[in-house]
Amino acid sequence: GRGEFLTLDLGVVSEDVDGDTFLDTEDKNNDGKLNPGEDIGIDLGGRLIGEGNGRLDTEDLDGNGLLDTDENYATYDWIIEPDLRIDWTGWRKLIIPLKDAFNWDEVKSMVKHLRLLIEGDDISGTLKFALISISGDRWRNYDIESRSVNSEDDPEYNPFDDEAFLDYYEAMYGNARTAEGKWKKEGALCLILAPEGEGWVQQTFAKAYDYTDYKTLNFWIWGDEKEEDFQLRIGSEVRQAGDYYQKEVKIDWQGWRMMSVPLAEMTRR
Repeated sequence: GRGEFLTLDLGVVSEDVDGDTFLDTEDKNNDGKLNPGEDIGIDLGGRLIGEGNGRLDTEDLDGNGLLDTDENYATYDWIIEPDLRIDWTGWRKLIIPLKDAFNWDEVKSMVKHLRLLIEGDDISGTLKFALISISGDRWRNYDIESRSVNSEDDPEYNPFDDEAFLDYYEAMYGNARTAEGKWKKEGALCLILAPEGEGWVQQTFAKAYDYTDYKTLNFWIWGDEKEEDFQLRIGSEVRQAGDYYQKEVKIDWQGWRMMSVPLAEMTRR
């Protein structure tokens, strides 16, 4: 990088790129296909874009035949995320918390577009993006930090280094390596608790599930010998004074350990 400034807009952006209030498109007969004679490019602010590229170029991003100009997006730039000033050479993984944008709560229910803006000086250069993805989990957290990790995007996380974990994984799912010899993608929920703190995470399902015919619940926990008290609750209301079953575990070991909990032995609260 040469000090370029990168800005990401996430949400709904106007399809009218050049602001001329006219739908610029190669799709002259509105059939959604690139027909002979249509690959002539589109004029965006005096610049011809896409001529002869073999693709249908249009401002109509959602294909509804209209020029949608409504906007509602969150902006992420170098002011709230310093790493978006690209002043390094080589590859770097950037993680941007979506909640850092002041209006993310207003935007997150309707996300259709990701727009990249790059500002630099008069020196030419090249920027490469290996992957842009939005990740998260279905867990709500309370007084505890939670994040998803996986063996592809987080080099420090490799559960297959644990022989017991590897044996269990392959007994359940088969070979842990791909045909090319690489480890398959495996993920986990990472919980970070403050010293002497207390917090919890909760996942709520859209519909109720019947576990009457299930006998055992198996799950893995990684411990760091700090003797945290862990509680697993399952039920229709898992907060205090709710209707749930509970299993308590003191995490006094280091590394991975499989918990095998007979459902019939869980304590009802």
